[in-house]
Amino acid sequence: MGINLYFIDNTGCGWNKDELVNHKLIADHSINCIPCSSIDDIMQPAIPHIILLTFHTLSEVNAINPLFPNVKNIILCCEEDDQPNQENNLPENIYALFIGTHTKVKEICVAIRNCANTIELKASENYEILNEALNKSPYGIQIANNQGIITFHNQAHKQIFHYQQDDVSRKYVWDLIHDPNEKHEYKKYYQAIIAHETEPGVYFIHDLLPDGNVIITQHVWNYVKNKNNQVTGIFSIISDRTEQVEAEQNLEASEERNRTLIDQLPEALVVHKQGIVVFINPIAIKLLGGREEDYIGKSVLQFIAEEYHELVKQRLAISKQSTKPLPIVEEKLIKSNGETMDVEITSVPIRFENEDCSLVMLRDITEHKRIQKELIESKEKAEEADSLKSAFLANMSHEIRTPMNGIIGFSDMLKQPGLDHDKRLYYTDIIKKSCHQLLTIINDIVDISKIESGQVEVYPENTNINEVMNELYKLFQPLAESKKIDLSVSNELPDHACVAHTDTVRLKQVLNNLLGNAFKFTKEGRIVFGYQIKPEAIWFFVEDTGIGIHEKNISVIFERFRQLEMNATRNYGGNGLGLSISKALVEKLGGNIWVHSTLSKGSTFYFSIPYENQPIKMETKKQQESLADTKITHKTILVAEDEDINFLFIKEIFSDSEIEIIRAINGKEAVDMIRENKSISLVLMDIKMPVMDGYEATKQIKSIRNNLPILAQTAYAMSGDKEKALNAGCDDYISKPIKKHEILNKVKEYI
Repeated sequence: MGINLYFIDNTGCGWNKDELVNHKLIADHSINCIPCSSIDDIMQPAIPHIILLTFHTLSEVNAINPLFPNVKNIILCCEEDDQPNQENNLPENIYALFIGTHTKVKEICVAIRNCANTIELKASENYEILNEALNKSPYGIQIANNQGIITFHNQAHKQIFHYQQDDVSRKYVWDLIHDPNEKHEYKKYYQAIIAHETEPGVYFIHDLLPDGNVIITQHVWNYVKNKNNQVTGIFSIISDRTEQVEAEQNLEASEERNRTLIDQLPEALVVHKQGIVVFINPIAIKLLGGREEDYIGKSVLQFIAEEYHELVKQRLAISKQSTKPLPIVEEKLIKSNGETMDVEITSVPIRFENEDCSLVMLRDITEHKRIQKELIESKEKAEEADSLKSAFLANMSHEIRTPMNGIIGFSDMLKQPGLDHDKRLYYTDIIKKSCHQLLTIINDIVDISKIESGQVEVYPENTNINEVMNELYKLFQPLAESKKIDLSVSNELPDHACVAHTDTVRLKQVLNNLLGNAFKFTKEGRIVFGYQIKPEAIWFFVEDTGIGIHEKNISVIFERFRQLEMNATRNYGGNGLGLSISKALVEKLGGNIWVHSTLSKGSTFYFSIPYENQPIKMETKKQQESLADTKITHKTILVAEDEDINFLFIKEIFSDSEIEIIRAINGKEAVDMIRENKSISLVLMDIKMPVMDGYEATKQIKSIRNNLPILAQTAYAMSGDKEKALNAGCDDYISKPIKKHEILNKVKEYI
């Protein structure tokens, strides 16, 4: 093979003539010595560089043809032909000259153009474009070979790592890593990628900067391959994620703190993502019942009462579009045991486990709602009570003025001259009944006042129930006859076994009120009262065939000032206090009161008191004689009374006797008179007096004359007054208004 000198001097192939001649250029050197991307670049028109090849057969020429697809001019020369100038005289438009016969090629002359300048120019242009693009990239670009040595990095890479080009070049990629363990793992991972033991991916690395600071970078890796698809290195796209990672770490820490805080707060808390529960704290689980797994991943609607579902759906829709807390609302939740409770809902948007969620605070307001309801009811009752009191006062004015009108009117009529005896008795009887009616009203007012102030007390004693029932029968029998009502009493026990330990006065008062109501509301028919023995209790009853009570009114008839008729067209009298007083007294006696009634058919009132089934011995009362039958002479009675009318009444009672009546206007004066007057045989002591009350005066008088009888008199007429008087030293007790026969019998008993 021969070559011309131009080939040696100008192609830059790096060989001399001796190294190429007689060698198989195509087999041994063609690829390595020609720095072109393809053989096509060799055969472009240019200054020829001639290689003279010798072939012995045409087939050898055909074998090389595919290496020169752009050869357009082939000259075949016979042996006899003149040889062309193999040094410098080949025309430029001839690419190949084959020398030989028509059947046998002896030599081929190939013209080769030095295309290095053209290729370098094109490569230079592409490189500038590529380099500019890479350097303008906001991401760091790093290329390392199979050994891990950095062979290329762009401008962004320098800025990320704060290195100059010379500082990075020829370094191993793991030299930039801070942590030794991380460096070791990184190197293993890099080598595993090169060895195809794992696939390239994303890797986070703690990199060391020249100033000693550490940054966190993200590396997105991929292979670098040549045209034979062989891996020659790793191509990395690098970004500084220090702030992002720190922010995420801070966020995770914040979320962890939030979760811990939410978990530990003494409030019932639920976190949901658009209605699906993602967290519930122990307080909420305790409030709702059940277990955590009963709620996580479930809809909040499962534990919200159905009537609130639409409201909840609306709030969920609003929360999607708002970053502000939702207004506080009240809802009703369903507990795991099926019970419902009222709660106050506070909902605020939060980030929970890196997602947009809602934090719901649940506050149990069931008790608050109950109290609120009670307050509203109490307010309504207070307003109603105020209205009832107004109506009561108006009615009370009427009730008081009615008997007063009888007393005053018929008292004036008694003054008429020439009034016959029958009319005088008739007027006197009206005045007496009016006084009793007025006294009943006054007693009721006193009773209800003491009940409201909590001052009611009971004084149990051995009480003969049959005696009480018979006494009431005698009291109401005249009224029954006048109204043509059949009155009967039902006593279950015989007289010797009908003793109960209770307050006799209060028992009579309750029965008297119930019987009074029965007669008031019964125009015809019958009234039956009595008692029945039950285990550990006596049930008293008053049954009538009166107007009855509507079912809706049964629950209110025992309330104070309550009357079923509250207008000016009332058909029945009364002040509306009787049943309220009776209820309070029965409860004070340790029992209950209730009623069964049918409208237009009648009512039966019941009340109970405790009872022990054993006979109690009763004291035998002395048989008393009337003072009218036995005259008392030469006795002196001291009346301690500050009211003139009361003193005059007592003095008038004894006006037809030989008893001397003297007066003290206060307790101190009574004590002084006892010291001075030894002839005083008995004292009628008023309890309520100025200067010194009757209790203190009695104590001092007893210290002076222990055997002097003292009879207490008071207008209080309340159970317990007798006991107070007896404890102070009084021998007996008379209640006002004083009855003539009663005081005469008491005086006869002690003088």
